[in-house]
Amino acid sequence: MLKSLLTVSGSAYGFIDEMFHTSEGKPYLSARAITDISWNEQTRGMYAQFVSGTLNFTKLESLFGAVMTTGKPVIANNAPNDPRRGGVPPGHPALNAFLGLPLHSNNRFVGVIGLANRPGGYSEEVITYLQPLVQACANLLAAWRSERQREEAEAALASRTIQLEAANKELEAFAYSVSHDLRAPLRGIDGWSHALVEDYGGKLDAQGREYLATVCAETQRMGRLIDDLLQLSRVTRAEMRREPVDLSALAGSILAGLRQHDRQRQVETVVAPGLTATGDPQLLRLVLENLLGNAWKFTSKRAQARIEFGRLAGPLPSAGATSIAASGDAPYNGTVFFIRDNGAGFDMAHAAKLFGAFQRLHRPSEFPGTGVGLATVQRIIHRHGGRVWAEAAQDTGATFYFTLATNESNHD
Repeated sequence: MLKSLLTVSGSAYGFIDEMFHTSEGKPYLSARAITDISWNEQTRGMYAQFVSGTLNFTKLESLFGAVMTTGKPVIANNAPNDPRRGGVPPGHPALNAFLGLPLHSNNRFVGVIGLANRPGGYSEEVITYLQPLVQACANLLAAWRSERQREEAEAALASRTIQLEAANKELEAFAYSVSHDLRAPLRGIDGWSHALVEDYGGKLDAQGREYLATVCAETQRMGRLIDDLLQLSRVTRAEMRREPVDLSALAGSILAGLRQHDRQRQVETVVAPGLTATGDPQLLRLVLENLLGNAWKFTSKRAQARIEFGRLAGPLPSAGATSIAASGDAPYNGTVFFIRDNGAGFDMAHAAKLFGAFQRLHRPSEFPGTGVGLATVQRIIHRHGGRVWAEAAQDTGATFYFTLATNESNHD
């Protein structure tokens, strides 16, 4: 491009520079093409800097600096006497005439063209004549800059992804180790607390027995937290096994187990027949255990409780504010499974917290739990390349939706 500009304009030498700004907002130019006019060892070193892409021009008190600061063409046909001239080093070829042209692309100032020593000097007619080449140069420079920024962003993203993966692995290993290390002292606390109840319970007053019962209950709650934390860690670390899974049969088995352990409740359960998917059987069982278990728990205060597991046909329901990790969600594959209940529901204003570990939307005194179950569901669904979200209203129930990708190359 520089060679063409020199030929068309009849100039002796010149440059094409990309414009940047310092952290203080001061503009400077970085050479992208420049005529080799080196005349001694020092200037040959400067030209080598250009070839390596590290030659910058920062002097604003100069002819090319005037282009940078004004964003307009600069014509200096009597360059040696022009007040804007910044001077040239000893040995530099004579600068008789100069034309500086700003490069604009999509209303962005991206660079400067400098041309020197056209016989007869430069004029507005020359600028008009060069305009197609100048605009092409601006567009090419802008496109190159965009491509470079894209590559830099991709490299930064790849580096960040590697860092996050390493951090996640370290965090999971830490959680796994801590959970195991916590078990021994927790068993000791639980065991000695029960020993106190059995051997010395009669010697304690009512308040003392209440305190001791609280210690026992909190120890058991801590045990459940550790179990859930370990499960969450295993879900991320476990190797995936893919095979056809009968989700209807799984849901029926889980609901039968819930009914067996809570026989006094009257719950209407509806499971659509023939619901199948491809995935890891154990992990998908864990998804249904958590979602159906939550539905069972949050309908416990309903005289006429109802839980339904089914599949939607047609358009994907809007995930709205509850869509998790929107930037990483897998494409919708045409099948949406749902678990619906008429239980306590929740306020959608707090839905963003729904799938966070240890996040709860109800007080433990209302409904027990550790707040890890839905985080586990999220991880499993994402490992299967799917999405999970919810819609609810307070005191009228909730519906949890999830999808599972069918293309194995898109997940895990």
